[in-house]
Amino acid sequence: KVISNLKSEFSKLKKEEKSLSDEIQKLSVEEGRLVQQSATLSQRREVLGREVQEAEQRVAAQQARIRNRLRNMYEHAATGHGQPIAFLLTASNVEQMAVYARAVRGFDERQFNAVRVAVDGLIESRRALEQSIEQGSQLQQEVQKKRLESERKRTTLTGVLQEIKSKQQAAQQSLALLRLEATKLEEILRQVLEEGVQEEPSQEPTSVAREAPKESRESVSGGAGNVETPATIQEVMAPEGLFGRATRVTYPVKGEVVQHFGKAKVTDFADMIFSKGLEFKTAAASQVSAILGGRIAFAGSMPGYDSVVIIDHGKRSYSLYGRLGKIFVAKGDLVRRGGSVGVTSVPDAKGRNFYFETRKNGDPIDPMTVLGRAASAGLSSVVN
Repeated sequence: KVISNLKSEFSKLKKEEKSLSDEIQKLSVEEGRLVQQSATLSQRREVLGREVQEAEQRVAAQQARIRNRLRNMYEHAATGHGQPIAFLLTASNVEQMAVYARAVRGFDERQFNAVRVAVDGLIESRRALEQSIEQGSQLQQEVQKKRLESERKRTTLTGVLQEIKSKQQAAQQSLALLRLEATKLEEILRQVLEEGVQEEPSQEPTSVAREAPKESRESVSGGAGNVETPATIQEVMAPEGLFGRATRVTYPVKGEVVQHFGKAKVTDFADMIFSKGLEFKTAAASQVSAILGGRIAFAGSMPGYDSVVIIDHGKRSYSLYGRLGKIFVAKGDLVRRGGSVGVTSVPDAKGRNFYFETRKNGDPIDPMTVLGRAASAGLSSVVN
């Protein structure tokens, strides 16, 4: 499930990264266009600046020509060019001079106004161009800011993607390890079960259980120790084995079932791990009892289950007690129903500290089908 979630999140973030990359590309193209546009406008501004300067020079020259012409006219009129002043001041000559002066002045005004209009147009064009350059500069800054922000997001996203990828790899490795441990466990169980079939039950009396450590005797056996009188395997085993209808069993521990048999939310791979037994939550160092009498087929460590005890109940039926903090029996010992085989370990992060299986012919069977026949109410069947 975790791997599936990581893949989904990775795919989602990958699409977001692609979207950011596309946006960055578009912003880069737009930024380049604005830079080119700004360069073109700057060149145009320089050209307009020269044109305005030249036009203003033409205006100044036109003004100078008008002043010179007026001065020449008055000077010409004043000297009379050899003509008597009285003659020039006759009514007809004065009128002619006035008409000529108006004509010259009108022509000069039209010329001057045309040049002035051209200059004003150039100045207005330059002002509009300056405004466009300013707007283009602001837009370029905004686009650059967006691009840099998108690049920052993409950099962050790339880091997150790398982290998710690393988590995926770690999860795959963990899942592979879990599968390997499950394979090893099945192999060990197969060997234990095959060995149990090959061995013939002994008819000689033997100790029912090994003596527990002194510091554990009282909590395990209620103060009477863990040594029982000699017995034969026929005396401790039920005739029909663990799965006989008339076979009475007891609970292995007192606590909560936090995971049932079947498809399980074991570890972080809920949709990939199949639970072949029950997961319990108990108080640390709680007594673990044999649910039925039998012979200890295995006592030791197994991958993924820490310390484990397997009891052979005959008729190719077995019970498995895992995640034990301490083991009080050894391979070959006989144990009666309710006899102590060890104590539970310290709970893990999810509160689990005991694992229990029942098997028939090597195949896992739902333990609840057996524990349903338990005589005492010592189990709370609650799944967290």
